[in-house]
Amino acid sequence: MYENFGFTGNIFNTRPLNLYKEDLEKFVGRVQDIKGFSIDISSIDSAVIVVTGHRGVGKTSFVNVMEYAIAFNQEFLRHVKVSIPNLIPCYHKIQLEPDEEVKSILVKSLSSLLFSIKQFAEEKKLKSKIPIEIKELTKWVSELALSTTTGQLTVAGFGGGMSHSKHYKNISEISTNVLQDKINQVVTLARSCFEMDGIFLNINNIDILEEKKFCELFNQLRDYLFNIKGLWNIVIGQPGLYSSLYQQATRVAEVISGQETKLEPLSEEDIITVLKKRQKIYSKNPRKLSNLPIEEEFIREIYKNSDGEIRQVFKTCDDIVRSVFRKNPNIMAIKSEVGRPVLKNILEQQLSLDNLKPKDREIIRTILNRGSFRPKDYRELNLKSSVEFTNRARTLISKNFLKKEVKGNIANYKITGAIHLAKYSGVDI
Repeated sequence: MYENFGFTGNIFNTRPLNLYKEDLEKFVGRVQDIKGFSIDISSIDSAVIVVTGHRGVGKTSFVNVMEYAIAFNQEFLRHVKVSIPNLIPCYHKIQLEPDEEVKSILVKSLSSLLFSIKQFAEEKKLKSKIPIEIKELTKWVSELALSTTTGQLTVAGFGGGMSHSKHYKNISEISTNVLQDKINQVVTLARSCFEMDGIFLNINNIDILEEKKFCELFNQLRDYLFNIKGLWNIVIGQPGLYSSLYQQATRVAEVISGQETKLEPLSEEDIITVLKKRQKIYSKNPRKLSNLPIEEEFIREIYKNSDGEIRQVFKTCDDIVRSVFRKNPNIMAIKSEVGRPVLKNILEQQLSLDNLKPKDREIIRTILNRGSFRPKDYRELNLKSSVEFTNRARTLISKNFLKKEVKGNIANYKITGAIHLAKYSGVDI
């Protein structure tokens, strides 16, 4: 479809920037965040760094770009006035699950590290330097994962398709100390074989866990994962993550480098700069750039009503283009008077607000009007307790209607960009 607008691909794609040179060139802004992150990783032999931000603000893109630049293009960081260690990027982030346990996180960590070593060696054309011990550990962790599942499983890109054998050990038979030793061995081998200072390990999807649960897990991980020489741990989550750890997992907070790199939304001008960069990259004719499928002023309106969520901005633009193009394949630039009613129809279908319980819809309206809401104000909603509000809010967060931010012991709930855009387009909230 975007070829009809003169582009080689989707200029509004919402995929995070990845560990590629081309994606590094698409990165815009965040000078202060780059400096702060660089200072936090400038440790001698290990670090734990917390990166936070609301959904869709660009956390994954930021971490990927930083890790790629550190490993392959430190010239990108030339304005940073600290000594930056040479580190292998994390090519496979750990995604936590609701029922996660320490052992499963350690197995995922081991798998992630092995995969990162393999990918880094391929990028650097150093596959011949991968030691036999790494290959043996790769086979071991693949068999271990297979022994805990039914069917086939590929562990971070390794193995998969192997049949079960009696000699495969079950994870319950292996101690956390053994898993820690394996991780330590992998990190040590990676540092010596590739002459690097260490390796990144990214832990994502923290928000899927209850606050008490992730604080308990991280207290245990401090002893098994966060004290390994040569391992730079990046913990990615929602605003307030550091505050929660500081309040409930003091031992973990003590080993965190700095406080947190909190990513705020990109500015309106940064969003336009991102699109202009993509305009050059994706235009079929680099000498005569194609016009954006949506007029710039309309994109600015979408941004202003998205609460700064870059992924929401691009997703919204893409949805509008696809919907308009179905009815009018000859259109060249979509103005707000054409796109706004289309956006209203799209959001009415996506959000299905009419299907919400009346009280949940009342919560959304109240927070939209107030700007933010604290659980202690539950009486304004005629609820029985702050716990009832928190339980209802948790469901609304999962549906991308609300977002939560914690500062100290205070939790604030706000409306997401999707709801702000719904109001802007005329949806009955």
